[in-house]
Amino acid sequence: MANPPHGGDLKDLLARDSPRHQELEDEAENLPAIVLTERQLCDLELIMSGGFSPLEGLSFFCSFLESGGGLCT
Repeated sequence: MANPPHGGDLKDLLARDSPRHQELEDEAENLPAIVLTERQLCDLELIMSGGFSPLEGLSFFCSFLESGGGLCT
């Protein structure tokens, strides 16, 4: 690896277990749609690509958004 991940650990956020992957996919079909701002879309892309790798879980995500995004109020 050329550069170590910020925070020391790169979190693998992919559901590699096939049954769990299908379970999450089925659950996602029933979630309500939300409209994100351009800033929130950029933040989501960074979460998905590992840019915010040390952050994990919804509580960290909501804390992050509450500091400037306001999605989890």
